Amino acid sequence: MEKMNQRNLETSFKKIILDGLKLFKKTYFKIIPIFVLFSVIGIIFKVITLTEINYKLAILKESSSTNTPEFFLLYIGAIIIEFIIVNFFLILTLSILSLYLLKCYRKEESGLITSFKKVINKKLVLILLFLGLFLPITFLLVLPGLLIYKYYIFSIFTVNTPNAKKPFTQAKDISSGNFFRILIIFLINIIIIFSGNPISNLFFYDFYESLIISRNYGLLLIYFFVCNLLGILLSPLIACLLTSLFSNSFEIYKKEKKEQKPILNKDYQKR
Repeated sequence: MEKMNQRNLETSFKKIILDGLKLFKKTYFKIIPIFVLFSVIGIIFKVITLTEINYKLAILKESSSTNTPEFFLLYIGAIIIEFIIVNFFLILTLSILSLYLLKCYRKEESGLITSFKKVINKKLVLILLFLGLFLPITFLLVLPGLLIYKYYIFSIFTVNTPNAKKPFTQAKDISSGNFFRILIIFLINIIIIFSGNPISNLFFYDFYESLIISRNYGLLLIYFFVCNLLGILLSPLIACLLTSLFSNSFEIYKKEKKEQKPILNKDYQKR
């Protein structure tokens, strides 16, 4: 039991969170333009792909056809498409900024443009296909999605680790023992990126419905941007918390490899 707890107790989760907040403060104004840019692109995709579906849903509501298979399929489809779009552009942003944030966290010399050039490669395409597109679909069954997120979210960092021949395997090994920490960061992630939905549904639903019925794409873009503004502005926090957790876990992983200790495969919660 003592060996099992050694990895998790090496650095307290409180310190990891505080280090993530420090990184957030240090890098915020450099990385927020990237988050805004890809968030806006994501909103454009969302408006283009979902407006017609939401228009059909609105028509079905008006005709009291909400109990039909068509309404159910359209409704579930809209949720899945929105989640895929939001997740894809978030993973893209996290992947592009991963190397820069890691270097900043370790207080190494790093340039934003230089880091971009190093991470934009064929490995990025693999990450986007796996974590950006495949992962959201697995969340339909909840548990498989959580497990894949837990095991492989660190791959946004390991794909750029020197001499990492199997970045996905390495990501899984590094994440060992961190299930509840990763789960907490995942929940923070969900709260942040979907923070605009309750605001929209509670205060502006009728206005939103009118925009959908009129299919006013321009105002829909502005509407989604305003409703999601808080989530967009806080999105860098997700990247900084993940960077802090990965960096600490990676240092312990390297120490264990050096000492030739087996990586623990059993997850546990710090008590």
